[in-house]
Amino acid sequence: MEIKNRKWWKAIYVVTAILGVVVAFRNTLGQGQDFEVFWKASRYIIGADGPIYHHGRDGASSFKYPPWIVPAFLPLGLISLFWAKAAWAVVQSLSFSYVIFFLFKRGYTPRILWASSLAFAGIWIVHTLDGQVALPMLALSMLVFDRKGFWGQATLVWALSTKGASLYAAAPRVGVWIKKPHWWIAMAGVLLVLSIPAMRAHEWIGPVPILQKWLKTAASGEQYLGAGVVAGRSNQGFPMMLRRWIPGSSEWMWSLVLFGMFAAIWSRLTERLNEYEEWFGWLAISVICHPLAWFHSFVLVFPLSVAAVQRAIAAKNNRLLLVSGLGVVMVAMVTEKTCGQWGNQLEMLSIKSWGALLLLGVIFFAQKSKTSRKRRRA
Repeated sequence: MEIKNRKWWKAIYVVTAILGVVVAFRNTLGQGQDFEVFWKASRYIIGADGPIYHHGRDGASSFKYPPWIVPAFLPLGLISLFWAKAAWAVVQSLSFSYVIFFLFKRGYTPRILWASSLAFAGIWIVHTLDGQVALPMLALSMLVFDRKGFWGQATLVWALSTKGASLYAAAPRVGVWIKKPHWWIAMAGVLLVLSIPAMRAHEWIGPVPILQKWLKTAASGEQYLGAGVVAGRSNQGFPMMLRRWIPGSSEWMWSLVLFGMFAAIWSRLTERLNEYEEWFGWLAISVICHPLAWFHSFVLVFPLSVAAVQRAIAAKNNRLLLVSGLGVVMVAMVTEKTCGQWGNQLEMLSIKSWGALLLLGVIFFAQKSKTSRKRRRA
């Protein structure tokens, strides 16, 4: 009977994976408007058709990402938009597969991974519809996380810097960088070399001007999309929630303040966690403290949700299991589309970030509960 059940579960996993790949291709090929920004920037460089940072020309669809990530998209600029989107759908599918593989190899059970993946279906769908980069960024970060040499850690920093404030998630490795100051010089050189295509597109301007153009373009979203979008329900981070509550305040200021607060708390609470659970927490913190925490950004909370549910089950604590389930629902399922007007109001309160905060609490209290139980037995 047990063997038969295993076969059924394997069949369910395979069917789910196939459906996921089909949806990824359908969504990215059919829409993928954010990917078009990456592709268009690559075409500007390859065809020498003008600068990549030009919000006056591109408006809301201007390239708002760091200049050093441009080389990653140049190969896709060599092919048509259709085939580039198809290739990006493959990258999305492989990235998701590697995230699952990474978690499975570190002891997370297939059924929890499967259930969590289904719970996050809405987040995956939004990510593929946008053709976004957060999932490949997460997969690459996982691939190099255990590599303690310079190139492994440099790749981790490069990947997490793709979305600016997501670099907060590199906090666990700060100690390594402090002990090796020559790495900072080497990293600056790597980023400078990777930024050459972007600098060339702007008629060979220097590193400081290209950074200024990037930051100016990155801040232009509200000018073209309007405050109703940038500060609306789709922006689910705590910084924008506080800006909504305190008009005139800066989400970037709140981002730094909140990260300082959460970093101080999380670094003190993670002494008994393994390094992966600690990092999953930092990934979640990088999202909830991000000034532009769009729906697709919450793919970075997926590892924490898996870890929290498994921790709660291992601790045999029904209350923690209930809270972890509630956290997953808040992060992945509560939206205006699923809950109507109530969902809209909860999204204006950054419901996804509150859910991530619950999951952070579950990880800590589940470990504390496990430690207390061991002491009682002793």
